[in-house]
Amino acid sequence: ESSYAIVQSLSLKESKKRVTFLTPSAKGNLLLLGTQSSLFLIDSVPLLDQIDQLGRNGEFEEALRLCDSISDEDDVWRLTKSSLHQRYGWSLFARKIYTEAIRQFSLSSKSPRHVLRLYPGLLPEAARAAVLSLPKLVDLKDCKDPDPDAIQDMAAFKALLPYLQQQRKNIADFQREKKELCQANRRNSFGVLENTDGLIEDATEEGWGGIDLIQLVDTAILQCLLIVEEWDTLLKFLQQKNFVDVTEAE
Repeated sequence: ESSYAIVQSLSLKESKKRVTFLTPSAKGNLLLLGTQSSLFLIDSVPLLDQIDQLGRNGEFEEALRLCDSISDEDDVWRLTKSSLHQRYGWSLFARKIYTEAIRQFSLSSKSPRHVLRLYPGLLPEAARAAVLSLPKLVDLKDCKDPDPDAIQDMAAFKALLPYLQQQRKNIADFQREKKELCQANRRNSFGVLENTDGLIEDATEEGWGGIDLIQLVDTAILQCLLIVEEWDTLLKFLQQKNFVDVTEAE
């Protein structure tokens, strides 16, 4: 493996870097570029490698634009794009840009568990203890969990609420479409969410106190509604069938 980082672009604007010749190398897959002061041997790099390098550099928007330029979509492409959205969301969340962070999470194919992990205070006690025992995410190591009592963190909960409501709808749709699967294996059906790009993600291996996904989402919705004080919506939510953790609802 090369020790050199992938260069996304080569600036030749300076007068000393005026191109004097550009020719294929003897190997055929390389370009030899000469300027008045330098000589460059340019090799093409697979797009996914370029995208990975951009992600490592934190240039997520450029990485996603490059990802969208790939016409031959496959599972590797989808997983790469999903991971970029998630990592971009982490970066935004750490900077307290909550609305855009949640939007990036919604574009990822990751389970809502990966988002709820950032809000341990909204979870049932067993799940909260399990989440707090997980290693701190590297991208968020210096980031404090949103505090429901802090005015400056209110935006974090307002951004999360519509995301959870949409995920709840997605889970219900998934259950209806996969009714036979739900009857055969109820527990797994709650832990799996099918996304619009066809990927299926199950985050149960991360340890969540043995609590199903729908219960996590509904309990978090209840807590969010209490925090943002949307009383009418809260009343309607409690009047319909829900899977809120009984202890948290008391």
